[in-house]
Amino acid sequence: MKKNVKIIFFVMGVFGLCFFLLRGVDVASAKDPDYPTKPINFYIAMGVGGTTDLASRAFCDTSSKYLGQPFIPINRPGAAGTLTAVSVMNAKPDGYTLGTCFAGNVFYAPYSDESPYRDISGFTFIMNFGTYIYPLMVRSDAP
Repeated sequence: MKKNVKIIFFVMGVFGLCFFLLRGVDVASAKDPDYPTKPINFYIAMGVGGTTDLASRAFCDTSSKYLGQPFIPINRPGAAGTLTAVSVMNAKPDGYTLGTCFAGNVFYAPYSDESPYRDISGFTFIMNFGTYIYPLMVRSDAP
């Protein structure tokens, strides 16, 4: 039993190290030096007002200023982000449709019988633009 736990922790550590070392690597490169030449649709996998929505809209505003074309935020909540993933997957592959993604879209959805995609080969991951911190708090005068 202890050996299995050690193996699991070792594998998780290797994956964690790989993600840490490769987090700054660009996996996609633009083929058109004039990109973008029109507005970019940006699908947000959660409803309006949440942390994903706020971070995505801040990203859209900043990216619009940097690239010179508007990013159009489109909220597409539902199915733990799978609806957004499907919207991006079914869009024309021209770089003008982007979307947020969750771990569930990558690690869980492809293995569900009801999933509209069986692997993530239909997507190109560009970058990570946000990390959430979930603090655990208690009142300061609590025992």
